[in-house]
Amino acid sequence: GIDRELTVKVKASVRGTDLHIDFAGSSPQSEWSINSPPQFTYAYTFVGLKMVVAPHLPNNSGQMRPVRMSMPLGTITNPRYRSVGVAVRHTVGHFCCFAVLGALSKAVPHQGQAESTPGGFFNIQGLTDGGRPFLAMSKDSPGLGARQDGDGISCVRFPMSIRNEPVETWEGYLPMFIVVKKEIRTDSGGPGRHRGGYGDFSRTSS
Repeated sequence: GIDRELTVKVKASVRGTDLHIDFAGSSPQSEWSINSPPQFTYAYTFVGLKMVVAPHLPNNSGQMRPVRMSMPLGTITNPRYRSVGVAVRHTVGHFCCFAVLGALSKAVPHQGQAESTPGGFFNIQGLTDGGRPFLAMSKDSPGLGARQDGDGISCVRFPMSIRNEPVETWEGYLPMFIVVKKEIRTDSGGPGRHRGGYGDFSRTSS
């Protein structure tokens, strides 16, 4: 559902004791169901902020109080109500976190991490041989981006921190599918002083 290049643009600025995050310049809302509603944009923006500003503190309302956000109406970070779909909102919303990390890296270059990808998944639904309906989700996980002090973690989705699914679990609740192969993607982390985490993929037959 992406037929053109999309931009999530962030400007971070300090005003007195407040931190202002501005999404002006982000792409117009998409006709596809990939737009990020403001609540989702706000949540994952705050994930990026917390990673840099207060990664070790428990979540609390005081951390959010000095943060101000501007999300222009009609953009992919704040679509007009009921005019477009938001079912696959993570496609854009999760990248709000990376945009924030990129903006803050200008001020604190030794914190945060390199970009990751939220990864893909697909749903499988149908009827078993006994006529019982089933619904399952298959997840192959990319790795986390590299950090200043080390490599990224392999086979973990950012920002949800979901690990890859064991083969035994998959075949246990979907006996009609057999996993032929599940393996690490060789060299998928990229080169560098610290590499990104490796991703994985699987092949199935039914």
